[in-house]
Amino acid sequence: MAATVSWDGLRELAAFRAEKGCAISLYLNLDPRVAPTAGDAQARVNSLLDEAARRAGANRHELTHEQRMALKVDLERIRRFFELEFDRDGAHGLAVFAASLDNFWRPLPLAVPVPDAVKVNDDFYLTPLVPLVGQGEGALVAVVSRERGDLYRLRAGRLGHAHGPTLRREAVLAQTASPGSAWSGASGPAPPGRERSVAGRWSRNPTSASSAGDGSARPTLGP
Repeated sequence: MAATVSWDGLRELAAFRAEKGCAISLYLNLDPRVAPTAGDAQARVNSLLDEAARRAGANRHELTHEQRMALKVDLERIRRFFELEFDRDGAHGLAVFAASLDNFWRPLPLAVPVPDAVKVNDDFYLTPLVPLVGQGEGALVAVVSRERGDLYRLRAGRLGHAHGPTLRREAVLAQTASPGSAWSGASGPAPPGRERSVAGRWSRNPTSASSAGDGSARPTLGP
């Protein structure tokens, strides 16, 4: 399941310095349009790991034997993690931070895509994570039908029912209607076609769901 990037988590990663070995930072784009199958994603991982191994080989004279062996172990651990342990469900990106000689290992599934990248240094490469801090966490989606309204909350890149009692239709309409809109001040039944749930559409494409003009229910977002 995808995780939300927090400032505290980012600070912890930024404070790390490899004192004994090397710090590996790997980012993988899991957008279904880029890597639609498990085989496509695995091929991208292998390409990134091969690139990291080539870079380490080019700098082998700067590394001790212990550091070279640890780097090899870390790259193989990332490969095996992706093959055997990683659950892609809800993740559109992946970041992995590894430095075995300094006892550090952190895979971080992401709710949004990130560009493929791999870095080997004495600290972690964090630039791709900065725009993702807190992104989407806690957003609310309201789904309106003729008789009731339901609230969904975005958590870790997935929609789930918000905790609490089901809202009456009027309460949800009060949240979703904006001044001057077709729903503003509505007192009768929802217009025909407005009662279809947008939960599935939102999880696949939040932009199109939030600007729905095709007869589907209109969601509203909140912190």
